Amino acid sequence: MLIVFEGIDGSGKSTQVKLLKADCRLAFPRYDQFFGKIIKYLLHLKYGQKINPYVLAFLFATDRFFAKPLIKSWLKDGKTVVLDRYTGSSQAHQGAKFSGRQLREIIEWIDWLENKFFKLPQADKVIFLNVPSAITRKLMLSRKKDAAEKDFDYQQKTYQLYCQLAKRKKWQIINCVKKGKLLPAKEIHEQIRSRLS
Repeated sequence: MLIVFEGIDGSGKSTQVKLLKADCRLAFPRYDQFFGKIIKYLLHLKYGQKINPYVLAFLFATDRFFAKPLIKSWLKDGKTVVLDRYTGSSQAHQGAKFSGRQLREIIEWIDWLENKFFKLPQADKVIFLNVPSAITRKLMLSRKKDAAEKDFDYQQKTYQLYCQLAKRKKWQIINCVKKGKLLPAKEIHEQIRSRLS
């Protein structure tokens, strides 16, 4: 089974991936690998947000492509594989830089690139951690941020697009906030477990 976690920066994806205790886990981008190192360098530039979104989407997709043999081998062995970010992440983050026809075009292009051209393994379940950007902004106050994480307007647009994608693609939406406060990680974990059973 291939399970993917999606959500904006600071929504708790890495925490929930660890709590799930799957056989195999990967987080994208893989900053210790060739394309991940390039992505990290570009995202931490002062003008990182001005890099062409199609170029960034291609780099993210290529990083995933080089992880494809590993993911496929795990799945072939019958293991549960959990990924922190996947195709939806590129669609939300790069799509948030556009609107109207251009937004539709980049979402369709990323879908073609990752699913038709690179033929990445398809997720059995996509879990969207629904945490509004106003909450994640507070959670990330002490964290070292890249160019995208520093831009609150961009984070809001990314969140809105994530919500649209989650509904359209019928992801499992986990509402992680109640009465303006983030739920405890274990409570969120239990919601996730109930959706996977």
